[in-house]
Amino acid sequence: MLATVLDVGEASVIQLAREIGVPRVLMDERKGRRVAREVYGLDVMGTARLLTDAKEAHLVANVGELLQQMRGAGYWIHSRIMEAAMRAAKE
Repeated sequence: MLATVLDVGEASVIQLAREIGVPRVLMDERKGRRVAREVYGLDVMGTARLLTDAKEAHLVANVGELLQQMRGAGYWIHSRIMEAAMRAAKE
């Protein structure tokens, strides 16, 4: 089912998580996140949350800067997600 509903990247992440028993996956695509959560019961984290957690752990200095760099490299991130991540990171 995974291969017919999701692209190969999201399908692979879900399949591997199930095979090795990982409860949380990193996934940004909305459809993939919904399938991972609702169909397979996985906890899903996005890149913006990963970066805010990394800042909280003092692993990165500036979430907004990193998200802007990702955007500049062609990674699509909705403005609302960026704003929410920067608020969470207190930037």
